[in-house]
Amino acid sequence: MEAFGGEEGQADFLEQLVGRLTADQGVELRLLMWSWLTDLGEGDTTGLIRWDGEQKMAYETWISISSGE
Repeated sequence: MEAFGGEEGQADFLEQLVGRLTADQGVELRLLMWSWLTDLGEGDTTGLIRWDGEQKMAYETWISISSGE
């Protein structure tokens, strides 16, 4: 949803989350999880992958963070 920054805002949030709440605070990254991998429907934007299977920008960020890149 564009009101919350759209796909770029979601990806930026993930990067900020990792920096502020994990690495900077000594929390191990493996404890971080995302509630929904896939949007629950056409009007939902909380997942990292659209309901039709198309990956969002935040999914790529998630993969990068998860792999330690």
